[in-house]
Amino acid sequence: MKLLSVRSVVAEFGILRVLLIGGAVFSLLLRPTPMIDPSYSGWNILFYLLVPVLAPIQFMLHALDALMGLVLMSDKIGSERLRYRRIVMTQSILALVLLAYWGPYFIAINGNLK
Repeated sequence: MKLLSVRSVVAEFGILRVLLIGGAVFSLLLRPTPMIDPSYSGWNILFYLLVPVLAPIQFMLHALDALMGLVLMSDKIGSERLRYRRIVMTQSILALVLLAYWGPYFIAINGNLK
């Protein structure tokens, strides 16, 4: 298996996609527990307010990037087509992971609001 360097990943995906992927990993690592009462002061604002608000936005960004990758892939051939295929697969998998990971959180919060 070939080890990928940061430079090759940035060249393959582009800096904005790499930052978007990093944001998704950040969002996955910082998901709060839904049954705990949130704290609205200090660094806890990051965990209880900011990360849950950004998760659906990130899901939509990954889904739209996968869609745009499909559009751009349609008129490419050869290595560029394979590059866009990898981009579409990566973004689609990340969108599904975000949905599977954050979905139960929002369902639990919706149950608490009733």
